[in-house]
Formats: sequence, structure tokens, C-alpha cells
Amino acid sequence: MKRLFACLLFLVAALPAVAAPLSDADKADVVRVEAYMNSVKTLSGRFLQLAPDGQSSEGKFWLSRPGRLRFEYDPPVPVLVVGDGTFLIFRDNELNQTDRVPIGSTPIGVLVRENVKLSGDLTVDSVERQKGILRVTVFDTVRPREGKLTMTFDDGTQLALRQWRVLDARGQSTNVSLSAVEVNQPVERRLFVYIDKTKEEIDRDNVMRGRK
Repeated sequence: MKRLFACLLFLVAALPAVAAPLSDADKADVVRVEAYMNSVKTLSGRFLQLAPDGQSSEGKFWLSRPGRLRFEYDPPVPVLVVGDGTFLIFRDNELNQTDRVPIGSTPIGVLVRENVKLSGDLTVDSVERQKGILRVTVFDTVRPREGKLTMTFDDGTQLALRQWRVLDARGQSTNVSLSAVEVNQPVERRLFVYIDKTKEEIDRDNVMRGRK
């Protein structure tokens, strides 16, 4: 499970990345995406994760810019992920293990930047348009061989983030789809504070949460 989740959060290994020139329409859409992302202060709702082997898992998520997020996986997946503004904290209750990495070193860190700008340290690899859908793929400009992140937006009367995908070095992808999304609604800051707990304490919290 930990390896599956790593596919979601980390750009890994040496995936060749060479960006084709963007058209004027592509550049205009990139500007729209930047404006939309910077207008979003909070997101919350449900997520569905599809791993490269077809295994699916789901749960609740909260995102608050800059730098904060939380993913609570539904049982029986024993995983909690918290971004506290500095680190992305991965808790595997089954292994009784907690790992931390700088949130800015992960692809999901793009979504919670204080100022989302898809240039400079990021390079836009491609812009794809279908009916009502806009996809923008980016990679790290300095480390272009570390992977790619694709963000998918509903493109109706206004943009809305609906999915992202991380592509790894072997050409395998992990997809995260969002549903029941609420935008710019109040989110409790305590959700983004991680406190180490024992397995028993976490199990008890989950039981109590289920009773509410």
C-alpha cells in the first residue's frame, strides 16, 4: 500500500521529459489555469485513487493553500496523509510507521503553492482540450526526468479541478479523481496538524468519527 501511495505523491525515477512549443491557445489556457488555481483557497470533498495495478481506494480530502492538505483513506486502508505547510507526512497505521518529506518536493505540492505559476521551476509539457475538459501536464524544469503531473479540469462556465495523474518512469500512472467538491469553504486548521498517535488511539478515533 505504501508503494502504491508513493505513486500518487512522488515524482519518481527517470522519465524522459521534452516539452513541445506551446501555441498561443495553449499559453492562454495555462494563464487560465494559473488564475483558477490562485483563486482557490480551500478544497474539500471525496477522492478515488486508482493505482497502476487497478487497485482502488477512496476517502475524504481537505486542501488549504498555502501548503496544507489532508487525505483520510476509508477503512480498511490504514493510511493518513497530512501536509502541515512544511512537510508531507505519511502515516501507515498497519506498519506503525511515519515518514516526512518536504511538501514542495512532491507533485501535489504544486496544488498548494502560495502562488501557482506554471513556468520557471515548472515546465508545461502539454495542453490538451476535449469537449468540456482541459488537461495540463507539467514537469520539474531543473529535474525534468523525475516524472510528470497531469491536472484535469472541467471547462464549463469556469474551470474546476477534477483529477490529477502522476506518471512514473515505467509509464505507469496513478490517478486521483475528486467528487462532491466544495470550493473556498471554511476548513478547520486542526486538520492539518499531525500528532503522532499509537495504533490503538488511531483506531479509537476512527470508531468515534464513524459514530458521529
